[in-house]
Amino acid sequence: MGIGLTVVQNDLQGIVSYAKGVSIGLINWLLLLLVIDFSLIPSMLLTLEYVEGILLRLLRSNII
Repeated sequence: MGIGLTVVQNDLQGIVSYAKGVSIGLINWLLLLLVIDFSLIPSMLLTLEYVEGILLRLLRSNII
């Protein structure tokens, strides 16, 4: 929550001016998370519920 409080107008203008790079980065970030997530299913013999929990944890903590 603290990061969102420090956003200024210049930050938003940077996102708009680099919209292509930002969109490519976000799409790749989400795809990479899915690849990591679903590669854990056979390697760790986890049920789908556990693997989805790991994905949510990765999304929340911004590890990647």
